Amino acid sequence: MTCLLTFWLLVLGGGDPQPRRSPDEALLPPDGFQRTWKRSGSATVFTSADLYGYIDGGAEIFFEFGFERLTVQSYARTASPGEAARVRLKAEIYRMADPFAATGVYLLKCGRETPASGFRERHTVNKYQLLFVGVPQLTPVTISGIEEELQSVDLPDRTKASGGNTGPSEMTIAIPAHHTVEILAMESWFAESQDPVSPLYKKAGALLMQSGAVLGPTRTINLIGVFPTKRKMPDLEMSNDGEMATYEWTLSIDQLLPQG
Repeated sequence: MTCLLTFWLLVLGGGDPQPRRSPDEALLPPDGFQRTWKRSGSATVFTSADLYGYIDGGAEIFFEFGFERLTVQSYARTASPGEAARVRLKAEIYRMADPFAATGVYLLKCGRETPASGFRERHTVNKYQLLFVGVPQLTPVTISGIEEELQSVDLPDRTKASGGNTGPSEMTIAIPAHHTVEILAMESWFAESQDPVSPLYKKAGALLMQSGAVLGPTRTINLIGVFPTKRKMPDLEMSNDGEMATYEWTLSIDQLLPQG
């Protein structure tokens, strides 16, 4: 008996893999679902022979659970005010060997479940995503608030005046320790920022935040000149046994550019 596992991801840019007919294509939402989303290209199927090229380093975990086939379909819709010119959505259907295998992969991917109203099936919803150029999509369980402060100057009359510019900002993210691909990517980025410092250690990215209903309008904050400045590893105390271990990263941001 096989079992299906579905993931939905908001994505920015990037090319689509070459299309191939998928036996599970009939399970995908059709053109125009929720009146706004349309299929972008054809559905693509990945087997165990080519899964490495899609997941990039994490395929072994899927094989251990009993992977059979992955079907991927991209969707696009016209942007709402404040969004990028084109918003894309990607549906991933993993066909696993049995329900136990599907549940195992689901829990591995989502970490702590955060369900939303309106869905009867077991699910989790993330209303924010963090994307950086050259880094796999990150799925942090927490993202700290970001403070942006305007530089000021003290005047002789003991008042302040605007300096005209904002200073660098910081944010802290926590990534589950079992998200191996993301942890390795962050470790590599952290190494790029150390001697000998890579000329590409500062990266551009975007923080996407859902507002209102799931699959509704997305607010985007562009992040310019980002690099990791601090890493905190999980606590190793036995009293924390059973709790989800996370790696915390502090990121320095040269500039925030909100859209909308």
